[in-house]
Amino acid sequence: MTPLAQTFPRKYITTFSLPPLAWLMLLALALRFAGLGSSAIWYDESYQAAVSALPFVEMIRVAAMDSWPPLWFIITKISITIFGGDLWALRLPSALFSLVALALAWRVGKELGLTETVLIGGVGTLAVLPYQLWMAQDARGYAFLSALYLAAILFGLQRRWLGLAACVGLSLYTHFVMLLYLPA
Repeated sequence: MTPLAQTFPRKYITTFSLPPLAWLMLLALALRFAGLGSSAIWYDESYQAAVSALPFVEMIRVAAMDSWPPLWFIITKISITIFGGDLWALRLPSALFSLVALALAWRVGKELGLTETVLIGGVGTLAVLPYQLWMAQDARGYAFLSALYLAAILFGLQRRWLGLAACVGLSLYTHFVMLLYLPA
């Protein structure tokens, strides 16, 4: 035994333990925020930044001409207003909603009665998939749509129809492609 272990009896030494979801979220957080603002901006992100920087009424008018309804532009406008016009501030909402989507995937799995081992494998895979990481570091609203879709599934499984309707409405106000997902 080391001198420190002799000083403190074993009953006073505790181990640091977190639930599996917390470990997965910490891993996902590290992967999503590493280099959030360091990769080059691409056309869609520059368009997102330009439209989100417009005055509010003008932003809504320009968004009406895009395939993205204005909700995501509003979300990114709030982010760049609070955190500045840096690229990481533009991408921050996607990173956060990507983490929300992981937590919702866990909840949906729990609602479906999946075992913890299956949940760890499934959500762990989502935490490290390159496409999921790309969505989390992209200034467009794909991670937000994933979170809304998973929340809608969760509300549907729980037979909470108002929550389901709210998620469907918000998703339609975010991107028209959600019309294709509604039948599912």
